[in-house]
Amino acid sequence: MKFFKYIFIFSIVLNAQTISFNGAEYKTIKSPVTGKVWLDRNLGAKRQCISMDDKLCYGDYYQWGRKANGHEKISNKSDARKRVFTDLDKNGKYIIVKHSSTFDWRIEQNNELWKGKNAINNICPKGFRVPNQKELENETVLANKPFTVSNNKTAFRSFLKIPSSGFRSLCLGDLVRESKNGSLWTSSAYERESYYFDFNDQEAIMTTGARAEALPVRCIKE
Repeated sequence: MKFFKYIFIFSIVLNAQTISFNGAEYKTIKSPVTGKVWLDRNLGAKRQCISMDDKLCYGDYYQWGRKANGHEKISNKSDARKRVFTDLDKNGKYIIVKHSSTFDWRIEQNNELWKGKNAINNICPKGFRVPNQKELENETVLANKPFTVSNNKTAFRSFLKIPSSGFRSLCLGDLVRESKNGSLWTSSAYERESYYFDFNDQEAIMTTGARAEALPVRCIKE
């Protein structure tokens, strides 16, 4: 097992590339499960995780489909303004949604905002994009042993080193469940909601949630 571990680490280092994006330096990592290439940390994270509750690796929190306009920064206070038709503002605020049939930050829903590398609001570096449901599922809950992700501990131990970063509430804008729960958005929509990967100390699942909630994002290479 130790021999396998060293070979795995050597493979990651050997294939690593440096990506400069929005003032941050990312490395690439190659999946031992699918061979896909990912960023080594969540968007906006200062470093790759050294523990599952390492706040410096949590990264930014995006409302589903929104561009990087400032709303993703946890330091940017929430705004109880009305939902919007488009996402054009440069100093975006986190949009609180308390009453809505869709619980989306948009008045008119759009399932294509993060779909593919040429997506309208692609938030990832050039050549990267937000992964779809199947891509993230294959690397986590559907991965063969020893790579299966089944809780927050195995999420951190996975090659993606996913932290228990919590999420930002759609009703208050507060960061909740950090150090206990973790999650990552996908680009895939389901009816009025969108798919995301979610885990805690007991389980890990692919599920759907309101688009006005804000979750971290991990980018995959096209």
